[in-house]
Amino acid sequence: RCGWSFGGARLWRKQKAASIAARQAGRTAGLAAASDTASTASTSASAPPLNALFASSRITSEMVQKQWARVLVKKALPLDLLDDPDFRTAVALTAKAGSLNLLPGGVLQLCRRKKLTTKVLPELDKELDTTIQ
Repeated sequence: RCGWSFGGARLWRKQKAASIAARQAGRTAGLAAASDTASTASTSASAPPLNALFASSRITSEMVQKQWARVLVKKALPLDLLDDPDFRTAVALTAKAGSLNLLPGGVLQLCRRKKLTTKVLPELDKELDTTIQ
């Protein structure tokens, strides 16, 4: 047995089909937006939806830099956060993990505040305590 029930496999196929359809819709929307040169430029401070980013086009370094600038300004984070070696390591590990951090539909799988405060931080605290002792 492969561990899949018929219902589970059917659900997976539906999710896969929905993912492909969303990707195609994103590409179509991206092509339509690129071909519409007469549209007025709006300066929006909000970021594009995550699904649109993964489905529409190639991610460029300019897109990444602008997104980090949005996050830093929106959350009033210190600008030297980007120079912190631990922060840079976390970003590099996340990037290297790639699609392992994505759920179906392009939903990013990072721990939320509750898991961070109830599980991850206490584990890190124990690890640091044993290192100090």
